[in-house]
Amino acid sequence: MSDIEIRDLTGPIGAEVIGFDPASGVDAETGDRLRRTFDERGVVVFRDVDLDVRTQGMLCEILGAMELTGSDAEDVEIEPANYVSNEVPGATAPFGRLHFHTEAMWSDEYILVLSLYATHVESPATPTILASATRAYDVLPSDLKARIEGLEIVHTAGQRPRPGDGDDLLVATPELPKSRTTPIAMPHPRTGKTLLYLAEQVSHEIVGLPPEEGHELIESLFDVLYSPENIYSHEWQPKDLVIVDNLSIQHARPNVVADGPPRTLRKVVRPAGTISRPDRAFGYEAVK
Repeated sequence: MSDIEIRDLTGPIGAEVIGFDPASGVDAETGDRLRRTFDERGVVVFRDVDLDVRTQGMLCEILGAMELTGSDAEDVEIEPANYVSNEVPGATAPFGRLHFHTEAMWSDEYILVLSLYATHVESPATPTILASATRAYDVLPSDLKARIEGLEIVHTAGQRPRPGDGDDLLVATPELPKSRTTPIAMPHPRTGKTLLYLAEQVSHEIVGLPPEEGHELIESLFDVLYSPENIYSHEWQPKDLVIVDNLSIQHARPNVVADGPPRTLRKVVRPAGTISRPDRAFGYEAVK
């Protein structure tokens, strides 16, 4: 399968893989190419692929583990899939708008890879919006880099309204929400690149700063993280597969209408383990 074509998407995020046949498997050379692209671009997109849940999970394993190739992945236990859908009973986030976030950012059990496969979408399907935490840190003005050096931020589960939010926001307020504290400038455990690690859905408090000062700094960082130059909008088509580096790439979406056009995405993730102490982040004491 080494004859696949890989083409960068417009902008700083993502690459499209062309000529991929899931039935052919993934040899070592192809796995290496896909992994390098994934680490450089944060997102890989496959269009019009027939994909079962196990192959979707195996691709997450290949991209998320540096030592794994297609043949190794055959014996890997694949995480169960769930669905993000406005038509599947009991699905996750069936309607509403979602702020930018990464999966389980608030949890000690962190997730390396997120994948979404369009099992049933009809136009106009609500897009998924992606933002790069790697590029955001790289382009951060020097004064902001100096301000966040050594600072930590609290990530708390749930989604609550922000100033200016309308009625379309899907509000989620767990009774006993989980929290985790990490550095704002976070090293990626696989690539070593520094991430601007905060998100509008879950990150609201900087440790040690007065609330007003912390809020001002957070908003300044969001201005860089969610600037148009740092965004890729994926317009869903049937049988699209989008695989995301869940640590370096955040995702959000505009409003999904409950009785609007069908939008069913099969979600499979690759968890990577737990953090031994909540105040120590991925690059320091990750336990697999």
